[in-house]
Amino acid sequence: MIKDEKVQQSLIDSVKELLVTARKHSVPIIDCLIDTSIDPPPTSKICAKSLILGVIATSGAVISTAMQAIDEGFVVTVVRDAIWDPDEQVNRILLYVLLPGSGYVVSTADAVGFMQNTYKF
Repeated sequence: MIKDEKVQQSLIDSVKELLVTARKHSVPIIDCLIDTSIDPPPTSKICAKSLILGVIATSGAVISTAMQAIDEGFVVTVVRDAIWDPDEQVNRILLYVLLPGSGYVVSTADAVGFMQNTYKF
């Protein structure tokens, strides 16, 4: 799917860093909020009010999950270097125009800082 090996490895490294940090700090990991057979879990059931997203297909899974999560009352943070889309122009528009209007867009380092409670505003 991702033809550029450097881009692919960078994405893999970012997602790995997010997962390792989440597990180390007991941050809940949810695969996806959207399922055709069940409703997404409310914030009260997963004991979280914020989501940090890193996933492939900005124009599909990222935007769908982000918008659904926002509708469900979550604060959404998208990790810009842990997502990818085959259409770079669409990716840029979503990252720098649409998503910042509804949530946050940050680097992997910032997201790791959030999970470690070391991020400085």
